[in-house]
Amino acid sequence: MSRTNTKSRALVSICMIALALSTKAQTLDGFVRDEATGASLEGAVVTVPELGLKANTNRRGYFSFDDLAAGTYAVQVSYFGAGTKTTEATVSEGTSSTLDVRMKSEVYELEEFSVSSYQSATNRALNLQRSSENLRDIVASDHFGQFADTNAAEALNRLPGVSIDRDQGEGRFVVIRGIDPNLNSIAIDGVALAAPSGSERSALLDTIPIEVLDTLEVTKAVLPSQPGDSIGGHINLRTPSAFDQEARVTNLDVAYLYSDLVDEGGHRVNAAFADTFGKNDQWGLYLTAVNSERTFGSDNVEADPFTEEDGLATPEFQYREYDLERERTGVSANLEFQANPDSLFFFRTSYNNYKDTEIRQRSNSKFEGAFTASGNSFTNDEVESELELKEREENMRIWVASIGGEQSFGEWTVDYTLSFSQAEEDTPFDYEAVYAADGTSVAQLTGTNSYTPRLGLPLGGLDYTDASLFEYDELTLGEQIVEETDLSAQANFKRDFDEERLQYIKFGGLVRSKEKDSDFTEKVLADETGFETADAFLSNGARNPFGRPIPFIGTGIFNQADGAGFTQDGEREFNSQIEDYESEEDVLAAYLMASFDIGEWNLIAGARVEHTEFETRGFEGDEENELITGRTSFDKSYTNLLPGIHLRRELTEDLIFRASWTNTIARPTFGQSNPAVIEGDVGEFTLGNPELDPYEAMNFDASLQFYSEDYGTFGVAVFYKDIENFIYDRVLTGAAADAIISGATQIERPENGDSGEILGLELSYFKQLDFLPGPLAGLSVSSNLTLSDSEADAERPGGAGLDTTPFIKQSDIIGNLSIAWEWERIFIRLSGNYRDDYLDELGENEFEDRYIDDFFQMDLYSSVRVTDNVTAFLEVNNLTNEPFRAYWKGSGRLSQFEEYGVSGAVGLRASF
Repeated sequence: MSRTNTKSRALVSICMIALALSTKAQTLDGFVRDEATGASLEGAVVTVPELGLKANTNRRGYFSFDDLAAGTYAVQVSYFGAGTKTTEATVSEGTSSTLDVRMKSEVYELEEFSVSSYQSATNRALNLQRSSENLRDIVASDHFGQFADTNAAEALNRLPGVSIDRDQGEGRFVVIRGIDPNLNSIAIDGVALAAPSGSERSALLDTIPIEVLDTLEVTKAVLPSQPGDSIGGHINLRTPSAFDQEARVTNLDVAYLYSDLVDEGGHRVNAAFADTFGKNDQWGLYLTAVNSERTFGSDNVEADPFTEEDGLATPEFQYREYDLERERTGVSANLEFQANPDSLFFFRTSYNNYKDTEIRQRSNSKFEGAFTASGNSFTNDEVESELELKEREENMRIWVASIGGEQSFGEWTVDYTLSFSQAEEDTPFDYEAVYAADGTSVAQLTGTNSYTPRLGLPLGGLDYTDASLFEYDELTLGEQIVEETDLSAQANFKRDFDEERLQYIKFGGLVRSKEKDSDFTEKVLADETGFETADAFLSNGARNPFGRPIPFIGTGIFNQADGAGFTQDGEREFNSQIEDYESEEDVLAAYLMASFDIGEWNLIAGARVEHTEFETRGFEGDEENELITGRTSFDKSYTNLLPGIHLRRELTEDLIFRASWTNTIARPTFGQSNPAVIEGDVGEFTLGNPELDPYEAMNFDASLQFYSEDYGTFGVAVFYKDIENFIYDRVLTGAAADAIISGATQIERPENGDSGEILGLELSYFKQLDFLPGPLAGLSVSSNLTLSDSEADAERPGGAGLDTTPFIKQSDIIGNLSIAWEWERIFIRLSGNYRDDYLDELGENEFEDRYIDDFFQMDLYSSVRVTDNVTAFLEVNNLTNEPFRAYWKGSGRLSQFEEYGVSGAVGLRASF
């Protein structure tokens, strides 16, 4: 930790020296705002044609031109959705002049002052993308909300090339261009997010409610000034600022939530307050808070791989039923001080808590005997079954705080941030009760080529519908806490030039220290008295949509067990300790980049260097004898040079071409680099691998974007990624195993693979159909489509040899289509999201590869403005009750089917 503190103080000292030397040159400053609302217009293009000067407005709508000669100049301001406006500015000798530009947006009807939030947010996103130096996609959501999305992951899912991994029907992890979510970098207001999960590096974005965010950005071609660990991309979630608006903001939303699958309701309340204060309104405060609680569930059937023997029968079949209560609480506070137009100081903090209480019913039927096949039905005369009930509470918390500033003086601009991010995954209890039948039954599994097979019992032998036949097997209590802390300090310095070619030089650095601890405990019920058979704890409240013939256990068993004695026997103690680890990761980064104008081309060239020091501690153990045999530790350091080149050319005023060559990395997850050494059978070991090298990627991107208020906006992008050192699980035998551990005959551990590649095409289009007559002029369409192909060489689990496969989680087709209609007081938007099937898990052979099936979800959002200050709204998610489906590639048969039902919200939104 001392290394980080020393480097942080050094960076802060540099910043303070630079500020002390600040001087004010003769300049023209200005702000660009919306004429109707006073909202700051970020991304507006400001030019002084006479001098060939050009600037883009920042978040506060601010721009500045330095070292101007005294005189009067024509200043031209362009903003998509508001056209182009030319105004005069007079610069007097020895003074700084200020220009206030008001743009009239087409999305406001000034007579009634009705606001098209959807069109306004769309225009804001398009202007930010148009003015960006590099390739970015943006979702701009005004704080009132125009999305049926419940969290940050689902909102990002609307962008080209972006898909999501879902948990219980809700978006959780963001997949960019088919890349594993752990290969993305994620930040809030530029501050890296700590990850609460013990096995993942990526932050869980279902932890963050959409209501506490303002703008969501995905950078697909990172600049040297951005994080280098961004193979998939860099995601930045921005919270609102009081300086975004001129007037005070006071908003309140209240909604009733409903899930038809469980026929239960819930609530969502969020509020926002923003205002500026002080003598010259130099201070700004923006507060947001949201609390939601919903009851929902899912119904599920699963099957193991269908073997090629016995007519494609499966060895195990499961019914699962989930009931969940999910509560989210999020608060954020942005306190800012704008001393003058050239400076901003800030303190920003946000806290998000996600509490999940889950009850899961599961029945397992294992087919031990020979199968008799008849079409798609299989009869087995030796079926063993067990009942399992799980009740768990899980708390995910992410807290971020940062303090810093942004200042300009003369040709220099500097920004600096000290930040703290902490994440926690706290599972205070994880109960699990298992009952098994002593004896076998004759059963029939039917409909195995459908999404919802059925199990027929009994056809002979034991009658598994009788709960008294299921005898106590095990009752365990698990507890776990995972903590990650991320401290960082960063500073960026930019020097503008008036040279014909050289536009600016920018340099800076970052120091970051990350610590991750995982502590797991598992105990077993010491005395089974009172728990002998399942019939004492039967439940009759299950939905049972698939006709499960085996009984359900009620949670009363855990109420009784709560007062009983739990102990940590030898096996539990071993399992608890061997999964514990502590890891530290320190990163020192520095970069240098420069921008040049060469004819009509803008060129940005530079490089980033990231040095990583990694240290980890864990345990060695003998699984067979349930003994921890010692502690193990490891340290590693490595340095990555990441050069990059970005080209940008405005072919016309509305047509922009971009191309880039970048290099990025992705560090192993802390779960993969866990140093645990587990000895199983004699000579067989399972290892983590702290020696893993980071992924390395060379990325090529080219895009063409057309911005036209008459014809709409169209984008086309081509990308190629060459990825080396990707990580996969490998089994080594013989001499290869002995070389790692003397005497070992088999070792299973994560390894770096060879190489893989991804090639893709992204298309996007948006148009307001205002050429249509009457109410139809309120129609607009937004769409995007991503086509890609990938391959990678990896060794299959079990040592089956090297094989060429698609990248994990890589969908060949991803698409979005949204149709919106707004007329007078009514707004309706119907949106659909499609994702093609993708490889989820590699099996020991291709026959056992697991694929996630294609997925298409439709959502509806509608609102009506009741008064000028009150709006009623309706949200409906998953209109067609689209299920989650997975299948085994070789047989094409079911791996998993899970449905969530239709859910939604109805509520009121008020602004004062």
